[in-house]
Order: sequence, then C-alpha cells, then structure tokens
Amino acid sequence: MASEIKVDTISEKTAANGVTIDGVLLKDGNVDGVDVSGIVTNTTSYTPTFRNLTLGNGTVTANYAQVGDLVYVDMDLTWGSTTSITSTFITMSVPVTPTFTGFRGLPNAVLLTDSGTATYYGHAKPYNLVGASEVVLQVVQTTGSFNKIAEITSSSPFTWTTNDSISVQIVYEAG
Repeated sequence: MASEIKVDTISEKTAANGVTIDGVLLKDGNVDGVDVSGIVTNTTSYTPTFRNLTLGNGTVTANYAQVGDLVYVDMDLTWGSTTSITSTFITMSVPVTPTFTGFRGLPNAVLLTDSGTATYYGHAKPYNLVGASEVVLQVVQTTGSFNKIAEITSSSPFTWTTNDSISVQIVYEAG
C-alpha cells in the first residue's frame, strides 16, 4: 500500500490572514497562535569554562537554545599556540543547570579534529561528582573489535597543536 498525504481543506484569503490547512492557521511564524519562528534560530551565546584545559590564545564560540525543558548546546573550540590540556578528565560547563544526576547517555556529538589530518569521534557525559553543570569530554577509541570511551589527553587521540579543534553538540533536559 502506497503512502499518501491528503489535505482536505486549504484556504488562503490574503497574505495578512495567513493560510489555514485543515483548521490549522499558519501566519507570521505562528501556528494557531503559538510562535514557532524562533524555536531553532534564536540562540544565546555563553562562555563555557573548562576543567583541565587552558584556553590561552585559543578561541571559543558557544551558543545554546532552550525549548521547554530541552537545552541544545553548540560549542567550537579552536587551539591557539598557548592552548593546552593540563590533565586528563576535561570538563565543559553547560549554560543551564541540567536535571540529570548520574551517568546517563546524552544525545550528543563531539568531534576532535587534528587540523588537516583527521577527525575523531568523541562523547560528552554528565558527571555529577564534578559539578551539576558540567559534562566530561571524552574520545571513542577502538580496542580490538570494540569501541570504548577514553579520556582526552595532551597526546590522545593525537598531539594537540594550533588550529586543532573540539566541537560539541549536546541536548539535555533542564527543569
């Protein structure tokens, strides 16, 4: 059986009145009076803090958007000549206090880029022993035929240098 989309009623009187489809009014970025135009596009910048990573002359761009109880964070850090990892167990602060209280997976993407060479996949996880508003940044390593989560260090997954980068995109619940 083939899938089909069926629309019973579409009425458009003037642009100022919007468009009604099966009784749902679409007008000026609103759906039935609820403004949906800024759900994805309106972000707020924030300055994350890091544990065991010194930014030095590197650059960070970070933004977030909160829709209801969900918070989306997008962060890009580019290494400068004085950026360094000072110890293992790198954490990044998040802009809104999460509701998680233990180890739970987050929908996330962490990319660790060795400039001009390769990009490695990483992971961000909440870590409530460090602080309620931090996530631990880690790398995914292949061991035999399995993958495992490991700590990012000054030499893992590669030796960090100018123009290398960490990109983080996470979604979490805050209440």
